[in-house]
Amino acid sequence: MPDYSAPGVYVEVTPFRSRSIEGVSTSTAGFIGPTRYGPVNIVPEVITSLTEFERIYGNGQRLEFEGRGQTNNYLWHATRAFFNEGGKRLYVGRIFRPLADLSAWGTPEQETIYQGPSESIREDNASKVGELYIDGHSRAWINADAAGQENIKSILIRSRFPGAAGNIVVRITIKLHENLLAGETGTLTAAGLRDHDTVWISGTAAGSEVGGRFYRALFDSQEETWLFAENAIVSGDELRLNVPVSSNFKPLYRTAGDNNCQLRVVTMTVSVASADGGTYVWDGIAPDPNPSGDGVRTLRDSFAQNPNNSTKARVVPIAILLGEDMVTGVGVVKTIITGFGSGPKADTDDFDGCNWLNDDVFSIERLLELSGGNDGQLPGALEYVGRASEQDHLASGLAALELVEVCRLLLRRVRRPTIRTTRNLRMRSLALR
Repeated sequence: MPDYSAPGVYVEVTPFRSRSIEGVSTSTAGFIGPTRYGPVNIVPEVITSLTEFERIYGNGQRLEFEGRGQTNNYLWHATRAFFNEGGKRLYVGRIFRPLADLSAWGTPEQETIYQGPSESIREDNASKVGELYIDGHSRAWINADAAGQENIKSILIRSRFPGAAGNIVVRITIKLHENLLAGETGTLTAAGLRDHDTVWISGTAAGSEVGGRFYRALFDSQEETWLFAENAIVSGDELRLNVPVSSNFKPLYRTAGDNNCQLRVVTMTVSVASADGGTYVWDGIAPDPNPSGDGVRTLRDSFAQNPNNSTKARVVPIAILLGEDMVTGVGVVKTIITGFGSGPKADTDDFDGCNWLNDDVFSIERLLELSGGNDGQLPGALEYVGRASEQDHLASGLAALELVEVCRLLLRRVRRPTIRTTRNLRMRSLALR
């Protein structure tokens, strides 16, 4: 600032160019554009390698937009070039344009930007265009009965993110662990059993032969014993551990050295084989939607549509939604094994024949192929500009990058004419370096 010490007329030259931004390395960049997979509406996190990019956003295979055939995956190529040229830190804002305006799907006309699927398990005819889902998410269904298509008696497995790369194979394995019963009637023990565990009981009960069934383990604090219910409502007809035979309860009956009477905890293993060749495995999942203790991972929480953990929201490739009638692990396990829907039913001959009684661990699995996922339409200016909403915590496009402090500094260099010019080039990718 000049020091004017006397009255007079002075000429001061003010530069019209914007000042350079300090403190932002040229090894940091922000890219916006379509990718094969990955999150669309959450704040970007830093990526430090091409391998990490592919793990979240998919590989460099071509995209296929509606009515345009296959298109080069420009953002993947830009990412590869960025890291090959010495780039260190990259923020990616994936964009996606659904097959049809979401206004036709029951949302206001002004809200046509991708918003993510609903947590409701119910769907209507407007959710599909031919064999493809409007929102781009692939799906597989398992229904408790033939008439229960896509309703409260169903289980929905859905790709967490839109894209044809979401047409993947999910393997759900039901595991029966080692027998927990020890002792004999009146002094039986089941060490390690937890409240709300799903269990398989076979052998003899109350002196009558039982071929084997799934139960829900509940601790009765009043009677100070375990009870095992087949249904959600406790009616007094449950099996009970260590109650007098003369009581009104139905005791679990076992004689000394009787190895045919078994009580085995049931858990699930979920594995996902991605279209890019990667495999993800989650083991020791409790089927019951209700937590059975600290640190227990339930099926509902592990694959929630909107998890509280930001890492899960970016990495876990599927969401599993349970219908309103799926309130116990017994219903979940039975539906997965014998339910109608995507993929063949599991072979239950080993269950019925009890040929596995002396095995430490027995498992039975079901394969599900997710289908209907797609790359949507070619994104336009609306998708690139994006939006950020504090109310529903959605963020996409340039608006998502603006929520990252480093990217805000980078975006100050981008002037509106530059954005318009890039849009004329169909906004294949926007690199802010």
